[in-house]
Amino acid sequence: MLALLWSRFSWRHWRRHAASTAILVAIVALGVGVYFAVRLANRAAVASFQNFTDALTSGSDGLIQAPAGFLPESVMLELRTLFGTAPVQIVPVLESSAARPRGSESESIGSRESFTVLGLDLVAVQSTASERFGSRSAARNPGDHGRETSMPGSNSVGQLWTRLHDPHSVWIGPAAARQFGLAPGDPFPVVIQERIVPLRVAGVFPSDPSRPEIPAELLVMDLPALQHWTDAVGRLSRVEFLVEDGALRDQVWTEVRTKLMAASNPGAGSPRWTVSTPGERRAGGEKMTRAFRLNLTILSLLALLVGLYLVFQALDGAV
Repeated sequence: MLALLWSRFSWRHWRRHAASTAILVAIVALGVGVYFAVRLANRAAVASFQNFTDALTSGSDGLIQAPAGFLPESVMLELRTLFGTAPVQIVPVLESSAARPRGSESESIGSRESFTVLGLDLVAVQSTASERFGSRSAARNPGDHGRETSMPGSNSVGQLWTRLHDPHSVWIGPAAARQFGLAPGDPFPVVIQERIVPLRVAGVFPSDPSRPEIPAELLVMDLPALQHWTDAVGRLSRVEFLVEDGALRDQVWTEVRTKLMAASNPGAGSPRWTVSTPGERRAGGEKMTRAFRLNLTILSLLALLVGLYLVFQALDGAV
């Protein structure tokens, strides 16, 4: 019966009024597509923020930051003395921002790409990564054809130290290499602290399927080099901690956090630093973007109303 009704009524009507039927289908598809497009944009924006935060802090078990401003670099000696022989790796981090130089005088403000630059102790990070993740590499070299090396952009120990001591060396991710067409050795000038810094790509970090892809907006430099370009010699944005794997890993981090909290506020004054975990930092970031997510949700609801109106008008006109 359904086949008979479809052939005698629906299909005959569609053949006689092919143009109006095509318009009807297009309007219904547009109404549904508008709603789903805004919803997908909402989810993509939130997921992009989460992936970016994961790329910055996913490898650490905890971190400390100053309540305002920077941490003094002298805190590193205090922390090493505080932990003693505890199986904890200490990673100092300096974070800054950068942008591409203006291509022309007519280029509008905000049209240039912006980057987050991390200054790390690359030798310590590489040794920690080798212990924690096995023989995974930090980056590839030109001519390796997928072969991974022990350090980013290094074919020898001498070349490694040369690039580490070069304040113009920068390491990027595969997404940045694809987006900007860069390879090791290419110039990559950026604007840091209102001056153009002539950086060079020293290596490209390989992608790891088990971890979030390094965003194109993330650049990595050696800590002293970034301190030099940002006029932040002797200062750190935060210090991250990595507890060695083992059965007592959670217990060790609990003891470490207790020591950090006690050392942060030895007297009745204000705390010297705040102690948090990557999960707490992600939660704080989500609070900062709550208004942005609310705006996207409102746009989704408006798109739903527009879609419903289009579908209703299309069906009403067809009837």
